[in-house]
Amino acid sequence: EFLARPEPMNSQIKLTTNEIVFYKQRQIETDAKIIVLDAYARSKQYSDLFQSDVQIHEFHQPPNWSVQLIRFNTSKAKLNKWENAQLEAFFTKIAEVNEFQKMVVFTHKSFVARVEETIEQLNLGRQITVDYFYKGRGSNSYESYDAAMVLGSAEPNPNDLLAKCR
Repeated sequence: EFLARPEPMNSQIKLTTNEIVFYKQRQIETDAKIIVLDAYARSKQYSDLFQSDVQIHEFHQPPNWSVQLIRFNTSKAKLNKWENAQLEAFFTKIAEVNEFQKMVVFTHKSFVARVEETIEQLNLGRQITVDYFYKGRGSNSYESYDAAMVLGSAEPNPNDLLAKCR
């Protein structure tokens, strides 16, 4: 009840060149102290929403990780051309040169079944989990895993997007 405000505020429709955004009516007491946890922290969005200046505070936790870059073309088109033997050799090598208890492999949705099948054939199913880009976004499902691999590019193919829009 402390947050309640007698009359609605910031009820509006905002038109931009890319989208129509509807801010539904809110009844938020303007003197209330609010903490918003947002991974993307877009101050303008919150300033517009609350019709007030918003202070962004970022807390950086230094990572405790090592990054290994393997220069390899893993575009969706290239991955689809891989023979099963190439995929097996790739994951065999990954398992040999990397020390991990549990690893998650993020790849294209259409490629998940092939990767899972390969991992099972190599008896790595207890160590390696496969997921596709954006599926578990925001869930922290893999926070206990000690390794992650990105196999492919999380960026959508512009031609796929155009085909879906037609």
